[in-house]
Amino acid sequence: MKVLVKEPKKKPVVKQVPNDLHTLQEIVGGGSIECVSYRSALVICNEEGKLRGMNYNFPLNGDVIVGTAIFVDVEGDDFTDIKDGQIEAIMKDFEREEIYSKDRIASIARWIPVADGLPDPEEDGDVMVTVNGHYGNVTFENSIELGDYYGNGEWKIRKFENWQNPEVLAWMPLPTEYDGETEKTPAEADAYPKSQLDSITITVEVN
Repeated sequence: MKVLVKEPKKKPVVKQVPNDLHTLQEIVGGGSIECVSYRSALVICNEEGKLRGMNYNFPLNGDVIVGTAIFVDVEGDDFTDIKDGQIEAIMKDFEREEIYSKDRIASIARWIPVADGLPDPEEDGDVMVTVNGHYGNVTFENSIELGDYYGNGEWKIRKFENWQNPEVLAWMPLPTEYDGETEKTPAEADAYPKSQLDSITITVEVN
């Protein structure tokens, strides 16, 4: 069966694989599979990928796909060869700069390298960023700040609005507001790991 296989941080590739459940399960990491619509095709992924901590792959329908994903076509109840037109459309999707909603990954809160994806500039609201660079006499190294992405590589760092070309290394969505009742989920508890906070270094240069 002709399929598209997309691994995290990689472009989709066309492959020929046996059309049987065991093979598909092995490709996505073993265990149960989940099927999600994508354009006119179908995405096969690992049903327990988030619980197992698999790496972020791409956003889809307000959620995210983690781990290796397989794109197939379907006829009735059966998986079948993905068509050339579907391959072309999916390939084009992943040629573009990856942009996704700032709150889509809240369920798997973690630092996202800017090389892997950027916040949607059409959405209002700040995100947390890890940033390097110089602002006046201040040198920032792995500093955690609030910032907003405006598109085309342009970031605005709060408290430093006139900072030209800050080097943003990674970002993560801010947590939801505390309602006084909701207990922290494991993802929220890990959202601000102590090791990240310990890594902040700010050097002030005095002329």
